[in-house]
Amino acid sequence: FALAGSTGITGRMRPEYAKALDKDGNCNINVLLKALDWVANNIKKYNIRILNISIGIKNSSENYNLLKVAIDNIVNSNVLIITSVGNKNTNDTEEIYLPAALPEVLSVGSINDISVKNIDQYQAAPFSSNWKDANGVQKPDLLAPGNSILATQSNVLYNPLDSNSTNMNVSYVSSTGTSNSAAVVSGLAAILMQQYPSYNNFSIQSMLLKKCTKINASMPAQGAGFIYLNQ
Repeated sequence: FALAGSTGITGRMRPEYAKALDKDGNCNINVLLKALDWVANNIKKYNIRILNISIGIKNSSENYNLLKVAIDNIVNSNVLIITSVGNKNTNDTEEIYLPAALPEVLSVGSINDISVKNIDQYQAAPFSSNWKDANGVQKPDLLAPGNSILATQSNVLYNPLDSNSTNMNVSYVSSTGTSNSAAVVSGLAAILMQQYPSYNNFSIQSMLLKKCTKINASMPAQGAGFIYLNQ
């Protein structure tokens, strides 16, 4: 629900939405699989090229296997899947999330501060997770802005306990987290797809990774580095 008349990184993309959270705002495997099934069945209808999943569920062998089948089906239909790597818990432990742990998806973490002018001084955000799963998959794949991002928000506040919606006057909100970083990379991927319409999802993913530059962070924390298209 973007503010009317507002545009994001790319103004020529038409977003479609699939419900991936339950009525309480939580993500579970059943609801997520239904959302992925809707995407798979509507790829041709809506010409879906990018799937942004800025949510995650805890990793387990059952969840992994179920999601891998659904994700592979979409990826093999020429759709680039971009997801947030996840945010560290309050006790600073690393939680492995799905679908971020799947090697087929592009998992995005956050840099700490974009007010620094020198890219060499950029650092990984302290809330941005990094981990290696039991299969040896290291995430994140890359980093993008995700700290104090100004974004539009709905002017309607939904209260599940009240059938009447409450209007809000605030149209923008400052948001922090790797979910914002995944959205940024999704927008950059859309720009590249507009510039290179014949490229498939694997080529765009490879191009995004090649457009990264190393920053002042460990290899596990930054992956390929900070996404920087102007290089």
